[in-house]
Amino acid sequence: MTDSQGAARAAALHREALVMDGASFFLKGYDEDVAASGVDSFNIMAPWPGDDLAQAVTRLEEHRAMIASDPKLELALTADDIAGAKARGNVAVVLGAQDSSFLGNRVSRLETFHRLGLRYMQLTYNYRNLVGDGCAEPVDAGLSAFGREVVKAMPQVGIVMDVSHAGPVTALEALKLAKAPSMASHSN
Repeated sequence: MTDSQGAARAAALHREALVMDGASFFLKGYDEDVAASGVDSFNIMAPWPGDDLAQAVTRLEEHRAMIASDPKLELALTADDIAGAKARGNVAVVLGAQDSSFLGNRVSRLETFHRLGLRYMQLTYNYRNLVGDGCAEPVDAGLSAFGREVVKAMPQVGIVMDVSHAGPVTALEALKLAKAPSMASHSN
């Protein structure tokens, strides 16, 4: 195979595959950069690390409004929505969170955030929160009792667990408890 044949095969594979940006904060709408990237779906961190309840809701509202105002973007609430957006020549946006602090101490808020469009959530962001320890903590004590409740409830409401930024013990405990597919959206 020549270099040009290999490049052509790679380009075809890229066009046919679903290409996802696994962790993004900065999508402002569909533009030339998004078009040139070949990305079919963006996982947008709508609530940011450390957001409280009000900030988390506001960010989700802002992202939903941005998606709704842009004819090239589609809110993806299911996996099929991602493939459907690509088939229509659009870009899917999956709303996620890079922390769980906005839950406070209420597992029931998972249902509320699911209704707002949240589809994946990291348990921690670097540091300890009510769910467990992050990867930057000097000691990783793992999941809290509340964290175990959150991990068990997430698949029941349809939110995928993301163990990125969790401490190793916290992540492993969570994955052992998981009753549904989980992810590490941006981890090494």
